[in-house]
Amino acid sequence: MQIKFNQLDLARVKATMAGVGKSAVPVMYRAINKTLGVTQTFAVKRIYTTLNLTQTRIRKDFSQNKALSVRVAGSLNAKGKPVGLASFIGTKELKRGGVSVKVHRAKPRTTLRHAFMAIGKTGSGLHVWERQHYGKQPFRPGFPYATLPDKYRYPLERLTGPRIEDEYAKPKVLDPTIQYANYSLGTNLESQLDYELSKLR
Repeated sequence: MQIKFNQLDLARVKATMAGVGKSAVPVMYRAINKTLGVTQTFAVKRIYTTLNLTQTRIRKDFSQNKALSVRVAGSLNAKGKPVGLASFIGTKELKRGGVSVKVHRAKPRTTLRHAFMAIGKTGSGLHVWERQHYGKQPFRPGFPYATLPDKYRYPLERLTGPRIEDEYAKPKVLDPTIQYANYSLGTNLESQLDYELSKLR
C-alpha cells in the first residue's frame, strides 16, 4: 500500500512554506512517516480481529518503507511465510494425542489427531508437525510413534496457517486501511505544517 497526498492539500502546504521562505519537504516526509506508523497499527488490529494471533506476531511480518528528505514517498508492506500453527494462541498438544488449534477467531477450535509439537532441528522454535506416513491412518492413542524406525517417522510436514500478507491484501482489511491512511495523512500534514510554522514565531 502506497500513501499519497491529496494534491490540493499538498499545493497549499507548498505555497504556505514558500511564503515564509522554507521548503515543504520536511513537512511532507514527516507527515508520511507518522501516517505509516498509525496505519500499521490500524492494519494489525484489523487482522487481529480475524486471526487468533497476538498483535506482536502479526506486526512481525509488516515493514515500513519510510520517506526521506531525498525521497518523499512511503509504503506499508506485509511479507512472510505461512504462520506456523504453534504461533496461534492456545495451540497445545493433548495428553490423549493430537494437537488442539484455533486459527480464526470466528471458527471453532480444531483437533489435529495425527499432529504433535516439537522443536525444529534447525533451532527455529516450536512447531506443529504431522508424520506423512501416518497421515491417512486412524490415530492410535498411546502408540509409541517416536520409537518407530526413521522410515516410518519421516518425512514430517510442518503445519501452518495463512500468511499475514494474504490477510492484509483482503478487501475487508486493505480497503478500510487505505481509507484510514488517507484520512491520517491529511491530519498529519496539517499537524506538521503547524509545527514548522510555530518554529518561526
